[in-house]
Amino acid sequence: MISGKLHREHRKKYQYSEEQIKRKVSNEAMVQWNQNKYFVPINYIGKVLTLEDKLYIYDDSILVRTHTITHQLFNYHRNDYIEILRSDVFKHLEDEELERFVDEKLQAYDEL
Repeated sequence: MISGKLHREHRKKYQYSEEQIKRKVSNEAMVQWNQNKYFVPINYIGKVLTLEDKLYIYDDSILVRTHTITHQLFNYHRNDYIEILRSDVFKHLEDEELERFVDEKLQAYDEL
């Protein structure tokens, strides 16, 4: 995550930018930009979030997630991925099993 000072400076610099990009969060807790997908925390599913400077994702003025722009199809924070799985089809798994599954899937994502 970025520091508070850097975040404030970034918001000041881009606060009036007309190049804001709006994206609705999918049921998989992802937003899509430029054919790539970026995970966000699950409590934002269904909300329309703002992507600024193609790195910072906002809910109004609240910073939801930062991502480094890459050429990878999926861009994630490991904990977001665990959270979405734990809240749905894998809620029955023990933590160790879920962690192992997540590690395998995220490695596969990295190879796409």
